[in-house]
Amino acid sequence: MKGSLEIRRLAKSYHSAVAVREFDLHVQPGEFVTLLGSSGSGKTTTLLMVAGFEEPTSGNLILDGRDITRVPPNKRGIGMMFQHYSLFPHMTVEQNVAYPLKLRKVPKAEIRDRVRDALALVELADYASRYPTELSGGQQQRVALARAIVFRPGLLLMDEPLSALDRGLRKSMQSEIRRIHRNLKTTIIYVTHDQDEALSMSDRIVLMHDGEIVQVGTPTELYDSPVNTFVANFVGESTLLRGVVDASVDGGYRVKLDSGELVACDSGRSFERGDAVVIRIRPGQLSFGSAELGAQAPPEGIEARVEDSAYLGDHWQHTARTGAGALATFLENTSRGSRVQVGQRVRLSWLPSDAILLQA
Repeated sequence: MKGSLEIRRLAKSYHSAVAVREFDLHVQPGEFVTLLGSSGSGKTTTLLMVAGFEEPTSGNLILDGRDITRVPPNKRGIGMMFQHYSLFPHMTVEQNVAYPLKLRKVPKAEIRDRVRDALALVELADYASRYPTELSGGQQQRVALARAIVFRPGLLLMDEPLSALDRGLRKSMQSEIRRIHRNLKTTIIYVTHDQDEALSMSDRIVLMHDGEIVQVGTPTELYDSPVNTFVANFVGESTLLRGVVDASVDGGYRVKLDSGELVACDSGRSFERGDAVVIRIRPGQLSFGSAELGAQAPPEGIEARVEDSAYLGDHWQHTARTGAGALATFLENTSRGSRVQVGQRVRLSWLPSDAILLQA
């Protein structure tokens, strides 16, 4: 099965500016891997080096056992789809999709069959004779996708392909890309700054910051087991409470927060008394009023004052500031009948098993 990619100590510098620092990754055939990070993190530069549009300063790229580090882009056999569709306006949909096959001098009969199959896969079989200007943004995106897969590449690169679409269309195209990925079993390396997109689409996520890999793992691993506070803060909403380890208690730890409050936290990691730590709790794991947690409610909690509330349909999302100045985010179901108000003081608590303890 094609599409195995080994990225070995790949690096890119522009004079004194380092864009990517010794990037190492092995992508399995058929895997959907997302490079996630904010602007300037090095994710697009990495993708362009894989595509052949940027020359690495050092390192190697091995595609299906072949070193392609110095191979021209048009000789790598890699499919590419970018944010800007780059469709030829003077060509029909059929002609646009057929273009990569014509460059490869594929016989006409085979071109016709492959284009028909590709358009059927993106559900545009009835649009073959139309021109790009006659299509919606989502339809143009599907044409670009059909063109990228029509020559059946083992590896498909996608750089922020959905960022120009509105929310509803973006969700629809996410499902479409996943469906096509399942059908074709093509290896995909996908670049995005959207954490929700990465979590919903990927087999594995490579989170990048300042040209380096911070963590590689499944969406669940990054969300539930961040390796540090950067990951905890970047992937999903989090409340981060700073403090120091006060004591070991029942297989977990008692932590003295910067506000002076003592709270309990389980941890699979080892800490010593006096270690500076950060407790991470997700919004859905914070409760206001310990009675809501029943008999398992921890006696500890933190005091906070609500500063903002946002209505999100089936729940309110509240933001409160703790005594130490940290912001805590918690949820309230709209079916409760009464609502926490801005300015109200609340006591927030959580189960020790729901919190993650990280080194500060």
